[in-house]
Amino acid sequence: MAPHDQKRYFDPCEDRSKVRVKEDLQRLVDFRQLNLQSDYPFKKEIDVIFLRNVMIYFGPQEKAEVIDKMY
Repeated sequence: MAPHDQKRYFDPCEDRSKVRVKEDLQRLVDFRQLNLQSDYPFKKEIDVIFLRNVMIYFGPQEKAEVIDKMY
């Protein structure tokens, strides 16, 4: 990440090897746990979804189902 972007979106932590998302941006972000194979409880559109390498644990059929639900 470019240094100017890092300053724009993150504040340094006491441990200088880590950063924290700025408070203004935190208000726009909703972090949740979700069972990808259950119904999704969202009522509005989602801008971005991070799966953190979880799809590697699903077979082809399950992957297709998860992607279809997200779309």
